[in-house]
Amino acid sequence: MERWSRLDDGFMKWAAGNFLGTSFSPAERKHIVLMFEQDGLMLGLTSRQLTQDHQMVLTAVQQNGLALEFASTELTQDREVVLAAVQQDGRALEFGSLGPRL
Repeated sequence: MERWSRLDDGFMKWAAGNFLGTSFSPAERKHIVLMFEQDGLMLGLTSRQLTQDHQMVLTAVQQNGLALEFASTELTQDREVVLAAVQQDGRALEFGSLGPRL
């Protein structure tokens, strides 16, 4: 099993507090993705930049659809993100919009 495949609560709280910046190295991005794979709601404790990052938000909502609440306004209207969130938890539609049907 990979070293970071299971993150404990203590690490996740530390990570959320340390990922409040605006610029992340590739290694930091990997750790953030792993954090969101374990608990998508951690999106609510991270930087505004991460709530605007398509990959990060998508990862978070795939783990917990309700993380859509913390996504940027733009991403709460992104069809791919909203569909992933609603597929994971139907209640996520409260926080997003699929827009008009074409």
